[in-house]
Amino acid sequence: RECVAEVMKRDNTNDTPTAVIYGTNQKVPDKSIVCDMAKLYIGACYNTTIPSSSAKNAH
Repeated sequence: RECVAEVMKRDNTNDTPTAVIYGTNQKVPDKSIVCDMAKLYIGACYNTTIPSSSAKNAH
């Protein structure tokens, strides 16, 4: 319990995006979507498409 309390006090504002994704997935009650979340994250990291100028102006 002491170890958990120490970790809970830690400032996590500098966590990496990967750590944040992992922590978020641990909180998801429906574990069947965790794999889908991981695939979306990895896909976004390796996405090499360049948005067209029309897509940029759509906002």
